[in-house]
This record gives sequence, C-alpha cells and structure tokens, in this order.
Amino acid sequence: MDPAAGDRKPCPEAGSPSFHRRGGELWCDGVRVADLAARHGTPLYVYSWAAIAERVGRLRLAFGADALLCYAVKANS
Repeated sequence: MDPAAGDRKPCPEAGSPSFHRRGGELWCDGVRVADLAARHGTPLYVYSWAAIAERVGRLRLAFGADALLCYAVKANS
C-alpha cells in the first residue's frame, strides 16, 4: 500500500480515478506527471493503464470474451 495514499485528492476533470492530486501535484497510476514530462518532454499524452484495463473489462462484459476489440487509445477518455 502506498503510504501517501491518504493524501490523494480526486481530480474530477481527468475523468478517471487513476488521475489524482497528491501534495498539489497531478499523479497517474502512482507516477508523478511532472516526472513524466521532465523525462519525455512536452507536450505529452499520459494514459492510465488501470483506466484502459477497466474500460476493456466493461467492453468484454458487454460483448463477450470472444469479441475482437479494436479501439483507438486517444478515444479512450
């Protein structure tokens, strides 16, 4: 368990609980977004693996395990 988890504040404008604020900074899946920007530069698209997996799970429930899911990640939000 993440010791800083109690400091997490939802970020409703992000559309996913995987994005949250901690100590006034934006985080995604336990990674500080500012660190990603410093490493990869900006502009930068940041996607949450947890959010994508959750949405794929919903589609699997709706269409069945044998359905071929083809989906553009940019449309995932």
